[in-house]
Amino acid sequence: MRKVHTPAAPLVARPRQGGRPVPRLGTGSCYHRHHVGDIARAYYRPKQEEQQWAADRDPIKILATSLLDQGLAKRESLDLIYSDLVKVMDAAVEFATNAPYPNPEEVDQDIYA
Repeated sequence: MRKVHTPAAPLVARPRQGGRPVPRLGTGSCYHRHHVGDIARAYYRPKQEEQQWAADRDPIKILATSLLDQGLAKRESLDLIYSDLVKVMDAAVEFATNAPYPNPEEVDQDIYA
């Protein structure tokens, strides 16, 4: 986390203090599908690279390890948070799966772009 925060802090502070914004390039990877129709994913990256990112560069795993290493969290606490999140996500998926389709008249609601 410090690898991102330390160099980014002055770049974030600058526009907050009235200066011009500074572009910042961050590298990451989305190793899950972008949408349900995204089936043939080999054109993004090789499967082996995708598996390596999921195993070695998962930001949630990296954060958990950092918190544990610094003594800022206990494994039991992180496991409880994870368990609670799984329940919330499962409930959200069930709600979305069982929700009725919206009326066609609602297609432009809550669209701001």
